[in-house]
Order: sequence, then C-alpha cells, then structure tokens
Amino acid sequence: MAALLLCAASVASAAPPTARATFAEVAPRVDGRLTDAAWKQAKRYSGFVERKPVLRQRPPERTQFAIVFDAKALYVAVWCFDSKRRAIRARTRQRDSDAIFSDDALSVKIDAQHDHRTTLGFAINPASARLDYRGIDEEDFRIEFDALWTGRARRTRWGWSVEMRIPYSALGIDPGSPPKRIGLNFTRDHPRRNASYDWALLAPPFSPIAASRYGHLVGLDALPAILAKRSARASRLSYAVTPWMLVGHEGNPAEGIAGSGRGSAGVDAWLARGSRWRLQLTVNTDFAQADLDDQAVNLGQFGLFFPEKRDFFLRDFEVFSTSLAGVQMVYTRRIGLQRATASQSSAVPILAGLKLVARPLSSLRVGVLQVTTRPTGDQPWTSYLVARTRYELGGGSNVGVYATHRQSLEEAKDHNAVVGVDAAWRSQDTPLLIHAVAGISMTGAKAGTPEPGAAVGATRVEEDADKPRPGAVVQVRWRGLLLRPTLSYGVSDERVRSDLAYIDRVGVHVGTAELTTEPRIQRWGLERLTITLYARMVARVDGSELLDWSSGGIVTLRSNIGFVASVQVERNSETVLSPLGDSEREDLVYVNPGTYARWRGIYTLETPSVWPLSLSGTVETSDYYEGGKLLRVRAELTLRASALVRLAAAGEHTRIRFRRALPSKVLNDRHNRFNSELLGARLILGFTPRLGLTTTALWNSVSNLIRLQSRLRWIYRSNSDFFVVYQHDLDQHASTKLHTLIAKVTYRWQ
Repeated sequence: MAALLLCAASVASAAPPTARATFAEVAPRVDGRLTDAAWKQAKRYSGFVERKPVLRQRPPERTQFAIVFDAKALYVAVWCFDSKRRAIRARTRQRDSDAIFSDDALSVKIDAQHDHRTTLGFAINPASARLDYRGIDEEDFRIEFDALWTGRARRTRWGWSVEMRIPYSALGIDPGSPPKRIGLNFTRDHPRRNASYDWALLAPPFSPIAASRYGHLVGLDALPAILAKRSARASRLSYAVTPWMLVGHEGNPAEGIAGSGRGSAGVDAWLARGSRWRLQLTVNTDFAQADLDDQAVNLGQFGLFFPEKRDFFLRDFEVFSTSLAGVQMVYTRRIGLQRATASQSSAVPILAGLKLVARPLSSLRVGVLQVTTRPTGDQPWTSYLVARTRYELGGGSNVGVYATHRQSLEEAKDHNAVVGVDAAWRSQDTPLLIHAVAGISMTGAKAGTPEPGAAVGATRVEEDADKPRPGAVVQVRWRGLLLRPTLSYGVSDERVRSDLAYIDRVGVHVGTAELTTEPRIQRWGLERLTITLYARMVARVDGSELLDWSSGGIVTLRSNIGFVASVQVERNSETVLSPLGDSEREDLVYVNPGTYARWRGIYTLETPSVWPLSLSGTVETSDYYEGGKLLRVRAELTLRASALVRLAAAGEHTRIRFRRALPSKVLNDRHNRFNSELLGARLILGFTPRLGLTTTALWNSVSNLIRLQSRLRWIYRSNSDFFVVYQHDLDQHASTKLHTLIAKVTYRWQ
C-alpha cells in the first residue's frame, strides 16, 4: 500500500505551470521569422521536461515560447533550439497527416473550455506541414477535425522556429467575455533521440492528450477592458458558410451500367458566439473526400468497431461522447452509413442535419443533433435525434444525461429510443478515475433486426414492444506511475438495443479485472517494461450460465531508440449461442453453437517509427471454433524517402485448418482449411503543404475485391479545398465492377 501511495504522489505532486498572454498593439505577421515587435516585447517561457525516453530528465535542447493576443486571435511563437540543425527532420509535407509526429514537430494543445477532458491540438513541423486534431477523455484522438488557423515554420542558424495564429472562433472563445484561464500545453517531438518534451509533463500512464494534466494560460480576460479604452469592440459572433459542388462520372459494368454522369451540391454552415452556443447545419451532405476505412476480416461473432471520420459529426463531439470500456452510447457511424461487409460501408444519403451546442451556464453544456436520411435500398426515410446535457463538476469530473432516438418516417412502430445518465470523476490531486454509464432502451414492434454492435443477440421485438430494457457499466481505474489496477462491471437486459450506439454484448453480466505494472529500466538502452495481467468473465443476465471467460498476460519491452517487442498469451472459453455463417451464402465458415476453449498467443516486433524505413510484424496463433487452428501473420512497412514521397504498405494472411470438412462455399473441403489475405498500399506525394496526392490500393481475398483510389487535394485558400477522387473496383478476374471519377470544390466564407 505504501508503494501504491508513493506512485500516486509522484503522479499528482507537480503543480501545473502557468503562462501569461499579453496584448499585441500590432499583430505579428505569421511568417515564422519571429522578428516582430510583439515577440521582442513578450515574455518567453521555458522549463520543458522530458517525457521519453528518460522520464523527468532535463532535455538536452532548449525550447521557449511566447503568447500574445489581439481582438481576434491568439498568436504563438516557439523557439526550438537544436545544436545539430543539419539533423533536423521534416519528411512530411502532407496536410493532416499523423506522420508529422515522426519528424521534428511542435504541438500546441489547448483546453479552451477548461473542462480537463477536451484538447484542440495544432501541430507543425519544420517544413510547415500542419495537423489539427481533437482529443477527448485522453484516448479518443481524431485528426479528421479541421479548424481555421495559420502556421509557419523556418529553419534558422540556431534550430527552427514556429509561428501560429489561432482565431478565437477556432477555439470556441467569446472575445467579448473571454475566460480567466484555459488549459495549455506544448509538446516538442525530437526524433533524433526518439524523444518528447512537455511544458506540463504528461507522465505515464497519462496520454499525450490528457487535458487534466495541462498547464494554464491566463491574461485573456483583460481583452474587453483593453478594447474599451480604445473605443473598440471585438466581434462576438463568428460564422462560416461552406458551399460545395460535385460533378463526376460513374460506371457499374457488373450491373450493366456502362456509365452515367453525376452531379450534386450542398452547403455546410455554422454560426457561433464563442463558447455560449454554436449552431451547425449541413444540407445534402457528401463525404466524397473522407478516407477509406481500414480493411478487416471478421472471424468472430461480434461486430467490428470503425472510427468516425466525418467532420460534421466530429465537431463538438466531446459534448455528446459517453465512450467507456467498449460502449459508445452515441456512435454516429450509424447515421448515413450502413455496414455492407466487415470491410465496407455503403452510404445512406443525408438530406440535412442540424446541431446545436450551447453553454447556458459556465459549468453546463447541452447539445442536440438531428439528421434526416433519404431512402435507399431497404432503408426508409429515417430521422435520427441525439440530445445531451453535461454538468462540469471541476477538475474533469462531470455528470450528464443523454437520449437517442431513431424513427422511421414511413412506419410509426419502427423506432428505437434510449435514455440514460453517465458520470466521470477525476482529479489532478489523485490518479483515481471512475466512469459510469446507465440507460434504458425502448424499441418498437416493427424495428426489425439491428446491425452488429447495436445489440448482439437482440432480434425482432414484436413481443413486449416498447418495454424498458436497462443496462449499466461502471469502471474504476488507478493510474499510478508503477501500479495501475482497473476493475469494471457491466450488466444489461437481453433485449437492450440502441440503434445509435456501439455495444459489444447485451443480456449478460461482464466483469473485468486488470493490473498493469510499468517499471522504468533506464539502462542497457532499455526505456521501460510493461506487464499487464487480466481476467474477464461473461455470464447470462439471469446468472444461469457462465458464457465466456478469459485470462492472460501481456509483456511489452520498449527501448530508448524506439524498438518495441510484445508477447501476449491468453487462455479463454467462448460460447457461441447462434450458428455463425449460412450455408446459403458465401460466408467464411459455418460454426455450430457450443462452447469452445482456446489458447491464444500474439507476438509483435516494431522498429523505431522515426526511422526513414520502419517495420512492424505480428504473428497470432490460436485455437479456433470447431477444432480449428488459426495462424495470422501481419506485416507493415513505412518508407519516408523524403518530404515529397511516403509509402506505407501492409499485408495480412490468415489460415485456419480444421480436422474435418465444414459446410462453406469458400472453404476448401479437400484440405479442410480456410485462407484469407488482405493487402494494402498507400503512396503519398506531398508536393507542397497545400497540394498532395494520395493513391491507395486494397485487396481483400474474401470479398474478391481489388480497390484502387487516387485522391488529389489542393487547399487553394484557408479551409477551402479542391478534390479529385478516382476509384476503380475490380473482381478476382480483374474485371471492372465499379469506376468513378469525382471532382469536388468547397469554398469557405468565415
């Protein structure tokens, strides 16, 4: 117990640093030179601390920053000193690429709402490649978030410099009533040492986006008085209107369609008053520019999780988020996307969407999201509604209420509604973290069968329609420097269903216990050793039967220069309640109901990601259903030849051998085996920070699909883009299934 408390004290003892922003009479010119009068007069702050590879060590290179502001924006200057300036790395020019973190990079992290859980991040490398991102609850990191800001970097005789302009509108700050303090942090990535330096140290186990550990920025609340003396007034309303137009050509020879033209137009817009409220509208929404989902083959009985990538749903998502331990009560990929296979989603056309987020009180945030989709295939006209309130208790703790509702506009009894509460407790004074979510679902008699992940095991609900079905999850974590135990428990009715959520199991009790210890070695070139032991049990909700259990351990060793080796060994037992597969369809394997005990091993090796050529490989061996033996091998390669060219390739081979033949159209009965291959490659050409070409090739042997896609993006002005996307789908005989060519232009007024 004494050791546990000592670990806790080491995590929570350091007081967060504070910086003061000063008013700039003349705004700096954002060119990266740092020669403006504002920077000569501003106070510089330093005191960065090394996070890795040597925790709490003083960095060998100095980093300083200064912050000024005017009536419209924050301005940030950073001096990144480097004694070996010829070794400064900048191999990424592409906008919005997380590859920037393998370069020399500088990240400004702002918790503008000061809720200790939300990060707005702005990163840049010496080539002026930029990335903006949003982080929620330390774990949900989204680079699809886009904000209107400018930044420039320059190499200098003493290292490299950074200059940024971040408008208040991008931060959700009302310049007429700015906050007294906001959360602030800086992180400098130094790839030559595989090192990261923080202004406010983000010591493990806290993530690089742990807003609860940030320092503070003060001084902005002086703006109204300064402007009053000058008889000036800040604009308190901000807006953006982004119309878009799309033209293209599409052919589908597999269905006898040689080719047809395609055209569409729409608009996205928002109006806001600082953090008080934001109204966002989307009409005839299109996501042609969104990235392809990763390929996957689902060999289990539960649905796969894919992250949201669409900007309309990502903006202000921290208000709606209740994610916890495999449960997301607001999973917006249920809107406008219908999962066709494990690796593909088909679009459901969105007529319009409206979102309102407001802060009626300083500690209260509310949000309402409504989207209407048009009919397509077997999908009727449908309305989706999400309502959310969250009350901030301080220090990152909060309580909230949420409600979701899906309603067919063609059948009154085709609906699903969920109402619930959630809470989180955290503090800068202790590493204890508690999360809890509880809810009740009600489903109409004509709701039909849900998608995987909306409610596993739930089918049609003609009987007991609209009867409340409860569920709840609670998780307790202790985030010490050395010891990190976690306990979680969940329970749900067997007919719980949420058509706007992601839930991996229903109708069960689920208990999980986990203990992680992470001693820091700091000798022989080794950074740290992480050991995790875990156990999980799943029982029927009536307690009549133990369905699943698993126990195992993971050992991970990290070196100072970035090598990672990991071994996971697990023993588990899983009960299949319903047959997997269908002999009438080309499914993978037909698996009979029953209980299957299995051993599982996963072995991983990674080279340093900061190297020009990095590799990673994973081998998984496991028992499979019906006495099968599974072998899965995955390898990834990333080549960063220069700032112009980056190549990433990945391949996965899965082989299952059975002792006897099983009914399946894709199973080789003669050899009693199943094979699948996934191959993917992505070539990225960064011509300039504003112009890039991404070409992707994917092959999935199970779906017999080859997909080729090229996407040209030109940012011709701030947050205004021109996209050209070409996609060509082939079958196993190299015959064209689908080809599309789309040009899309957006223009943003703000």
